[in-house]
Formats: sequence, structure tokens, C-alpha cells
Amino acid sequence: MEGRAVRSSVRDERIALVDQLRDAQLAKLDENAHKGHWGCESPEWLLERVEEELGELNRKLERLYNNPRSFQIWRQVVRECADVANFVAMIADVTKPAPPSRERGE
Repeated sequence: MEGRAVRSSVRDERIALVDQLRDAQLAKLDENAHKGHWGCESPEWLLERVEEELGELNRKLERLYNNPRSFQIWRQVVRECADVANFVAMIADVTKPAPPSRERGE
């Protein structure tokens, strides 16, 4: 019985982790909706944006290391994590192959 409780606790932590980032990702996507859809962007351009966002994340982390009790800076770190995650998700989206054609049994 104890093993089940531990697994449930770990699962709850995982869900909370993903939910936190998901909420931040959606907020950032909503905030930047005026920029248009990413579907016309190349994976190379999106990867450049990932690298830029990683730089921004690194700078925010340095600020957090110097102010470890700052909730405001921690929120900025989470927002930068969301930016990175969003651009990585966009790469996955634009590189997704088209489904096989049903016309010739492919």
C-alpha cells in the first residue's frame, strides 16, 4: 500500500510541474498572439530563437542566484522557461511529417 502512495505522490509532483510550465506557456502564447502563427517559420529560424531564449534564461538565472528569495525574479525565470519550451514545441510542430496519403494505400 505504501508503494502506491509514493507513486501517487511522485505523479502528483510531475503533474504540478507540467501544469506550472503549461500555464506559463499558454500565457506567453496569448501575450504574443499578435505576432502571428509559427507555421510559416523554418525550423532553423525557430532554433535560433531557442538559442536566444536560452541566453535570456541564463541571464535571469544569474539574477536569481544573486537574489534567491526573489519571487519576482523566479517568475521571470519561469516565463523564460516557457519561451524556450514554446519555441521547441513549434519546432516539433513545423517538422511534423504529413500523414500518409490514403489515395494509393500509402
